[in-house]
Amino acid sequence: QLLVSGTVSANTVSAGGSDIVVSGGRSTAATVASGGSLVFAGGSVGALTVQSGGTKLIEDGVTVSGSVANASAGVALIVSGSASANAVQSGGSEIIASGGFASGMTVSGAGTATILGGGSAVAATILAGGSEIVSSGGMASADVLAGGTEIISAGGSGLAPTISSGGLELVLSCGTVSGAAILSGGQKVVSSGG
Repeated sequence: QLLVSGTVSANTVSAGGSDIVVSGGRSTAATVASGGSLVFAGGSVGALTVQSGGTKLIEDGVTVSGSVANASAGVALIVSGSASANAVQSGGSEIIASGGFASGMTVSGAGTATILGGGSAVAATILAGGSEIVSSGGMASADVLAGGTEIISAGGSGLAPTISSGGLELVLSCGTVSGAAILSGGQKVVSSGG
């Protein structure tokens, strides 16, 4: 479904289907079922429900914020535009692709955020059970590890993380981190070559 300047309400995107919201369009009370996808290419979405197995894609040049960009159990959020203040919850995943930017996200129990090459995240909070993986060419800065885990893979980089009680930062061989603040109960492990 392609929205150019109109409004669609209470629509359902089933497996194999896609809802593409472009500039000037608005989708309200949409439901994206397992195997369906919602593509943000502009416009706006309100009261969105994405069921387990559904996918949200935020295209280059698009910015979404808050609950519209959340990823809950079984939901994949793929960011090549910008997402702010979103939550990656239990069983959800967020992939920040090349050119993507995420600010102020919160990753909690069994949620996973992955920053691919050319993607970046700033001021993420990784809570207990949550994890953030920074792949080669990815960048994470000013993260707070509050019981969660951050893994800096080979070629990935981290800047000025704060590792508080229960938090763990694992820097693999050829990964780089600078300016880390390790508070009481926090832990940083650097592999050989890291």
